[in-house]
Amino acid sequence: MLCFFLCTMSHAILDAMTTGGLGVAFFAPFESSRYFFPWRPIQVSPIGVGSFFTEWGIRVIKSELIWVGIPLNQMFFVFPFCKVNNGDILLTNSPLKCSKSTSSID
Repeated sequence: MLCFFLCTMSHAILDAMTTGGLGVAFFAPFESSRYFFPWRPIQVSPIGVGSFFTEWGIRVIKSELIWVGIPLNQMFFVFPFCKVNNGDILLTNSPLKCSKSTSSID
């Protein structure tokens, strides 16, 4: 149930960050107003399959990769390995973890 709620809310939030459309009815059916966020970096997607494979569609894909893909990548692949310990952020069980070198230079 929580997963469904989070997916629904994230979809509405991402829609409110696009540059087109009618806005998002966050409070429907209790209020009919539609909203956008003041900062809208995500390009609105063209309607229809034929329109999607145009220069506009490529710009939309790039925009979504930057504003949706990169943050999701960070959330699912980097943050699970982070641990805060006394204000320091440590990488734990990470494939990015570096091992100490045992060789020394005299």
